[in-house]
Amino acid sequence: MESTLEIRFDRVGHLITAYAMCWVRYVQAPIGQVWQAVSTKEGLEKWWIVPPRVFNLRIDGLFSHHWDNTITSYEPLRYIALNEPRGSYRGTGGMRFELEAKGDNETTFMFLDTFGPTVLASEAINGMPTKFEQQSGGPGTIWSSVTAGWHGTVDKLERLFDDEVPFNSNEELCCFYLGYIKA
Repeated sequence: MESTLEIRFDRVGHLITAYAMCWVRYVQAPIGQVWQAVSTKEGLEKWWIVPPRVFNLRIDGLFSHHWDNTITSYEPLRYIALNEPRGSYRGTGGMRFELEAKGDNETTFMFLDTFGPTVLASEAINGMPTKFEQQSGGPGTIWSSVTAGWHGTVDKLERLFDDEVPFNSNEELCCFYLGYIKA
């Protein structure tokens, strides 16, 4: 199904490499409020794709949602870096939230999701076709449903502070990213 959905270029996730994609939002709130939303369990429960069971903001702290991430580094009001050291997403490279104040009442939020090549290698070594070989962008690219999910998630964060943020269904976003990744 081809998407007719048009999304402004500044709202689309951008491929950094075949293994990394980044979304940027300009949140209409002071950096301290956005930091609370991304750095606490209570804040994450309001917008994260799956409400966290555990969130311990400390080095080697656990961020447990529908998979388990470990906090590898962070700087208050600046960034949180996470990786996936165990489980089915082991070796994917992780995620990163970054914040930058833009005046008193605007914060730039950046979300980076990475997929490490070790995920592909571990399955290929065993002679099994990888789940990524059938992806819309070709072998080694990310799923349109993953990119759609992250797009909707960062929109939800932005919507916490601005109810004028556009809403698109996950189905609409999946169709959009299917074509976007192919292109």
